Amino acid sequence: MTWIRRITGIAALVGIAAGINFLAVQEDLFSPIVVVPFLAGVAAGVAWVALVLMNIARTASQQRTLYGLNTVIASVVFLAICITLYAFARQWDVYADLTQEGRRELSPITVQVLQNMDRDIDVLCFFLATDDRLVDMGRSNTRRFLDRLEAHTDHLNVEFLDPQVERARLQGLGIQQVAPQGTIVIRRGNRQRVLNLDSANARLPERDFTNALINVIRDRRPKVYFLSGMDERDIMDQGERGASALRVMLEGEGYDVEPLELDLMAPEIPDDAEVVVIHGPRRDLNAQYVEPLRSYVEEGGRVLVMLDPWQRPPTAMGQEERLRPWLADQFGIQLGEGLVFSQESQTQILLSHDSTPFTTEHDAAGQFMGCYNYEHDITRGFNQQMIFVLARPTYPTPERPERVTRSELIRTPPNFWGEKDVSLVLETGQATMGSDDLEGPVGLAMAATRQTDIEIGDTGQTRDARAVVIGSTEFAANAMLRQITSHQNFILNTMAWLTESEELIAMRPAASRAEAIILTSEQEQFIAWLATLGLLQVCVAAGVVTYLVRRKYQ
Repeated sequence: MTWIRRITGIAALVGIAAGINFLAVQEDLFSPIVVVPFLAGVAAGVAWVALVLMNIARTASQQRTLYGLNTVIASVVFLAICITLYAFARQWDVYADLTQEGRRELSPITVQVLQNMDRDIDVLCFFLATDDRLVDMGRSNTRRFLDRLEAHTDHLNVEFLDPQVERARLQGLGIQQVAPQGTIVIRRGNRQRVLNLDSANARLPERDFTNALINVIRDRRPKVYFLSGMDERDIMDQGERGASALRVMLEGEGYDVEPLELDLMAPEIPDDAEVVVIHGPRRDLNAQYVEPLRSYVEEGGRVLVMLDPWQRPPTAMGQEERLRPWLADQFGIQLGEGLVFSQESQTQILLSHDSTPFTTEHDAAGQFMGCYNYEHDITRGFNQQMIFVLARPTYPTPERPERVTRSELIRTPPNFWGEKDVSLVLETGQATMGSDDLEGPVGLAMAATRQTDIEIGDTGQTRDARAVVIGSTEFAANAMLRQITSHQNFILNTMAWLTESEELIAMRPAASRAEAIILTSEQEQFIAWLATLGLLQVCVAAGVVTYLVRRKYQ
């Protein structure tokens, strides 16, 4: 009888274990491949218990047999508890996104926008009811991402909809076709943005969502004009040295961007101009442009000037330079004639950060406090590196114009200086700091405000003119702007300050292009089994083998 009892016990363990393993893989309790071995194991277990009880009735050594029976029963009860907990865990809606994007914290700009929201925003997520793995991944990733957003605001109304069922709602939104991997609609009133999930990574990028959210929240779209007619960088040029990336980036954050070429017979800045940008002109400011710009500033206009290094602009015989003197007169900002240079890295400038505000006193003591001014709104908390190539010194004029306040935004490390002999640098790539050169650290960007007499409604306050002047345009060219997130942050923070949208000054999320890994159903089932029962059974088997070996040799 002993060998029969042993066989039934082993059969019970094998049958029940096989049923549980098949259940973990098939995820169907009533599948024959699950039910048959499990019931066979239960039957063998009942037979084993009966044989044990019969043995107890016949033998005098009941204590040892009862001890073994109690051990087995306790093991079975423990196994039942584990199965019950596993069943609850399968239904428990708890998850952890361990992908690179899922582990990354939400960017400061996303959190800032969410916390500043004071109106409800509808987020409608359209996903087809299908077994396609990419669609399922896109739906799951989007749900988890939106759950993270909802932790920072009560104004997101999220709905997941089937486009095949909600055709009338799609038509009401003006959407004719839904992307195969899913479409997200962000809507407030009549303003909406539509985002289609990328088939490559089946994920809703935080950067795209935040830009769409800013567009929907804004009651107005600030108008930004790029002044043309001076052989400047073209905002429609998609080449490496073009400025189309800058235009696309501004439009993505809710700005209307247009080129502006003034009528030389009747030059005038449009009334809806929030910001006028002078972006890398190769020729000097047109003589007919000076007076309209002066009037625009006197009425509280905002100006962004980015200028590449050159010694003097080409002018006609007897004419004086106009752009740099106009900046010095209006805002007290001087753009030097030279080139920022160092012996170690030549014309490439790596800008680092330090949370301690930099001051002249610290510089005199030989203590360098980083390249960004943490006391100004644009660069406060700026904790990313930037790279400037071919930059010119930008510094305050000796005399500050009346009603003007100036702040240095960015400066070089101390080993750079302002080299005046640009031709020598361009020809030889070498230079030595001379007595006439500007000693480092050298300023690269400045911001200024100018008080005006223009009143803001009935508030009793006046509107300030604002300007940001940067001694380089290469950092905002397509080639660098598309690759370096810090350059995008600096430009967008600058534009937010110029348009008095300080709530949008923060670090933005970097673009993510990680491709999704698509698993077959068999691979997913194997991973699920390995993570739940496979490792557990390996540990149990190792324990049993260890017990048997020790019992044999001890």
